[in-house]
Amino acid sequence: MLSLQPWTLFWTVFNVLVLFLAMKKFLVKPVMQVIEQREKQIQDEMDEAAATRAEAITLKKNYEEHLRVAKQEANQMIEQAKHQAKEEQKRIYDETQAESAKMISRAKKEIEDEKEQAQKELKKEIAVLAVAAARKILETGDRNDTGSNQ
Repeated sequence: MLSLQPWTLFWTVFNVLVLFLAMKKFLVKPVMQVIEQREKQIQDEMDEAAATRAEAITLKKNYEEHLRVAKQEANQMIEQAKHQAKEEQKRIYDETQAESAKMISRAKKEIEDEKEQAQKELKKEIAVLAVAAARKILETGDRNDTGSNQ
């Protein structure tokens, strides 16, 4: 059978305690430090990743805002260009209408002037014809008057 001797038991417990303390000091503490460092490193990397993600989200929001503003500015420029084109079209139309009215007015004036000129010439011709007819009548009338009295 097994017998337990007090000194053997004491030294066994003592050896186990020394072995436990030695392992705790030389094995468990360094391993725990490595584990803690690794946990800290992982946590730092996760924090850095979260910060990078937050920065990326902020940059994305800024980019989207700039894009939205650029689209608004582009739309405003397009609308302004359309407005200017309409104004230019109206100005050209008004100028064309005014020029057409001037041309029509000049043409009417020329027609009136030519009409008046033609009427004056016609009156002159009528006067010349009337004088010629009167002369002819007078000449033939004088001949008829002298010829019938004889």
